[in-house]
Amino acid sequence: MIPVVFIEEYSTTGWLLTAAGIANWLIWAAFAAEFAVVISLAQNRAAYARKAWLDLLIIVVSFPLLPGLLALSRLVRLARLSHLLRTLRLVPIQARGLAALGPLFKKRGLGYITLAFLLVALTSGALFSLFEGDSLVDGLWWTVATLTTVGYGDLSPATAGGRAVAAVLMVTSIGVVSFITANITTFFIEDDEHADLTEEVRSLTSV
Repeated sequence: MIPVVFIEEYSTTGWLLTAAGIANWLIWAAFAAEFAVVISLAQNRAAYARKAWLDLLIIVVSFPLLPGLLALSRLVRLARLSHLLRTLRLVPIQARGLAALGPLFKKRGLGYITLAFLLVALTSGALFSLFEGDSLVDGLWWTVATLTTVGYGDLSPATAGGRAVAAVLMVTSIGVVSFITANITTFFIEDDEHADLTEEVRSLTSV
């Protein structure tokens, strides 16, 4: 939806606007069809409608014809941006994902290590900005570019203090990022193996 809204808001190319309009209708239709199918299959439709109020609100507010109906008012841009409400559907998914990762961060002290590493990264950004005379935003930007090994080269340490901070951050990130990645991978592998084992036990006991 973000590219569609951007095109509708700023593009003047005819075929591009047409493609964005079609995509907008298709996305809205998919949301509406899903809601219609699920509520038709629900045993208690009223209860489901109350539970899925956000989905219903998104469908109503992001109706593709709404900007056209408000074209004569100053609300047309707001109506267009309301299509971005569809991205709120990602919130429950992210919440479930974070809930699933909860046991992972309690295991092997991974949560404490991750928190400590974030504090080191933030401190490194602040120290970099202090030594190099840059803003705090630039320091944090440099930290992200360094941790992700992107290395744009727009910011680099020139002072002895900045280089010392960079050395500590790079050496620390190599071990910690590898540790975090390995633990996340192991968590999902063990979870899949546990699910497979549970399914196998159920199949054997049902025989």
